[in-house]
Amino acid sequence: MEHLLKFLVVGTVGFIINTAILVTGVRLGLRPSFAGPLGAELAIISNFFWNNIWTFSDRQITSWNVLPAKFLQFNILSFGSVVIQFIFLKAGESIFGLTKFKEPFIDQQIFTGPLSKIKIYSLIAKLPTIRKFSLYLVFYMAGVGAGLVWNFLVYSQVIWR
Repeated sequence: MEHLLKFLVVGTVGFIINTAILVTGVRLGLRPSFAGPLGAELAIISNFFWNNIWTFSDRQITSWNVLPAKFLQFNILSFGSVVIQFIFLKAGESIFGLTKFKEPFIDQQIFTGPLSKIKIYSLIAKLPTIRKFSLYLVFYMAGVGAGLVWNFLVYSQVIWR
C-alpha cells in the first residue's frame, strides 16, 4: 500500500508536468494530440527518477551499469500510457473536431434531450474554473486515468519487482 501511495504522489507531480506542457502547447497552437504526448514524455523522465529514489527506494536501482537500461525499459513500457493518452485525445479531436475540442466545453451543447435540462449542469457552468475548462482536458484526464492503471501494473511487475 505504501508503494501505491508514493506512486500516486509521484504520478501527481508527473500529471502537473504533463498538464502544464499540454495546456501551454495548445495555447501556443499545437494540437492536443501532439502536446499531450510531449508533456507525457517529460513527465515520464521525472517519474522514473522520483519512483527510483522514493517510491521504490527499497528496490532502488543504484548500479550505473543497470540504470540506463532500466530507464530505457521504463520509457518503453511507459509508452503504453502515452499511446492510451494519445488515443483518448485523438478520439476527442475526431469526434468533436479540433476547433470545438479546444473551446470551453461548458459553452457547448454536448448533451441533448432530457440531459440538456439537468439543473446541476448549469450550476457547474457558473464555477469560474469550469467555464474555461476545454473539452480536450476531459479526454486528457480520462486518458491519464487509464494510463495510470497501466503504469502501476507494469512498473511494479517489471521495473521494480
